[in-house]
Amino acid sequence: MWIADSPEWEFVRRSFLQPVVESTPQVTSGPVRLGDHVLFRFKAPEGTVAVYLAGGFNGWAGNSNGKVTNRRYSMTSGPNGEFTRWEQLGPGEWSYKFVHQDRTGKQTWVSDPALGDLDPDGNSRLRFESIPDSFVAPPASFLVPRRPSRRKPPENFLLPRARYSPGAKLPVGGQVLEPTGRVLQSGPALTAPKTPGGYRVLDAAGREAILSVATDPAQDLRYGFYTSYQTLGANYGKKAEMLRGAHLNAVEYYDYFPAHGRYVPPREVYQFEPFGVTINGLDVHSKIESARSMGILNLAYVAAYAASESVYRAHPHPMTDERGVPKVFNGRILPEDQADPKWFWLMDVGPSSPWRDHVLDEFRRALAYFDGFALDTYGDQDDTKFFAPKSPANGQLLKDVLQGFVSEVGRVSRRTKPGSILCFNSVNEFGIGSMAEVTDFLFLELWREHSPRLADLVDIGSYHRDRDGQRVILKLYPADMEPAQKLWPTQTLRRVMGAAMLGGASLMAAGEPDETKGQMHGLQSLYYPDHQPMPRDTFEVLKAYNRHDALLYGLTHGADVQNSDWAPRIPEFLSTARVSPTRRTVAIQLLRTGPEPRWYRPVESPPLGDRVFRFDLPPGVQPKEIFYASPDLAETSNFAQCRFRIVDRVLEVAVPKFHTYGTLLLQF
Repeated sequence: MWIADSPEWEFVRRSFLQPVVESTPQVTSGPVRLGDHVLFRFKAPEGTVAVYLAGGFNGWAGNSNGKVTNRRYSMTSGPNGEFTRWEQLGPGEWSYKFVHQDRTGKQTWVSDPALGDLDPDGNSRLRFESIPDSFVAPPASFLVPRRPSRRKPPENFLLPRARYSPGAKLPVGGQVLEPTGRVLQSGPALTAPKTPGGYRVLDAAGREAILSVATDPAQDLRYGFYTSYQTLGANYGKKAEMLRGAHLNAVEYYDYFPAHGRYVPPREVYQFEPFGVTINGLDVHSKIESARSMGILNLAYVAAYAASESVYRAHPHPMTDERGVPKVFNGRILPEDQADPKWFWLMDVGPSSPWRDHVLDEFRRALAYFDGFALDTYGDQDDTKFFAPKSPANGQLLKDVLQGFVSEVGRVSRRTKPGSILCFNSVNEFGIGSMAEVTDFLFLELWREHSPRLADLVDIGSYHRDRDGQRVILKLYPADMEPAQKLWPTQTLRRVMGAAMLGGASLMAAGEPDETKGQMHGLQSLYYPDHQPMPRDTFEVLKAYNRHDALLYGLTHGADVQNSDWAPRIPEFLSTARVSPTRRTVAIQLLRTGPEPRWYRPVESPPLGDRVFRFDLPPGVQPKEIFYASPDLAETSNFAQCRFRIVDRVLEVAVPKFHTYGTLLLQF
């Protein structure tokens, strides 16, 4: 068995973390196609430090006035000044350009020199069907896959806590198993493994629980909301059990403050401005205590940049436009003289602001109840400026002012309550570039026009977690589907959760338990509280995917996991690969997109039969064992060994009944 820092393992690790030029289809110039994946190539001029690919398929790299600022659209640097990038495209005509940046930061947009066909705007014009296709279809089968056990899956039980520290005593006897099924411990007294990660626990009766072992709870979050606006009388213990049963271990409260700008609930019933919803403070406290009893983190939602009218009149310290007119949010951000109705005033969170002092005092009081904060914001452009006439930050970039404020919230929180955690709710990646430095995890609210493709969700999660291994939580809304939905269709939920997991991220989709009916509620749109009860089959998908994600902690997400520059290319599939030196494992995640790569279009895809996946491996890499699991079917929910063979560096691996998403674990 190779140890994590052995020369042999270092070779495997580097093979997966470096671009594999040899496995790239060899062409003399221009794009090349591998099924529905297109490889773009660009020979950069001398002095180039970065190249971005911008086209109609990725919203022109989200540029702002011709400037590309999001590095997740960058191409991969290769030998001899060549840059490459894969994109999953569909039939039709696509326009694109390359954007190369020199050492001074100057960006130049150029058409593809390998193509002569330009559209009227001077962009390179590519017809998908005319690209040379180098894909060779795999054989229908080469081995009869080993059939998984048809035994009934074990019943579940709940460990008292959502997570345990390494080496902590477990309140149960039985067995602790690796995700692959290898038994680590057995006996009447068990302890949590010393290596952070996801594990299975079987008690003496054969019932199963998923064990999360973490030194930093923010590394393995499955995040939900907990917002019902109820009166007293609920069974709060049952609510918390439903959250834990869905493998949620952190929840966000939207209903605990009487008005934007006052952050601790009083004990009496109050009206939530500006929507007039009745809230009972005792109900909120009871939910907090029930979640805490199961080790679920309680995070307070705070829109610190906004105040409702009554609070604003008491603290008139607004953010303004360039003219000095206060800004108001009424579904859009408008000057006060144009907004009707007026919901929330945008407030001055800059340094030395009386409003900033006020909300920080409120935060200190709120930490008597909560484990940390989810700081909300609004969508904007990276070049938007902050205006507050009396502020020393007047005229600075808004994202920089917010970063300074979030940093101070973190310092105040940790001084007040050591171990408290913090996230920043970024809309469409606004301001997120510097937030990893001052937060514990990243929370990205994505709107359809910003990220219409499944591949976008993968890229967003993968890029942001790669910066320092932070957990990334994505939030999308079924109301953004076409046509709009009240809840995620079951197959769409599979695709969206699978895309998030391919990026090493998780999806916030639900969290409000109705314990009387045994139903979980799901988010509909950004306007709370419009959540809807989930049908049972949708709820089961949510639980199955969250369970799978919990098992993958330490394999696809976590501080020690590294993104790989290599990933297999399979027609009508998206894939990623991640390296876990601690586990000596490469995890390959596969998502079946079919011919519809957009997440907001509903699809129904029947399960595939026994499947053989065939793709190139990096040179010299040869796994000893391969395991496969998928949350889509009960019979594939636990990892089981796959039969495979390697011929001329091509891996052929047989898996049973692939539906939408699955994970291959290559062990060395």
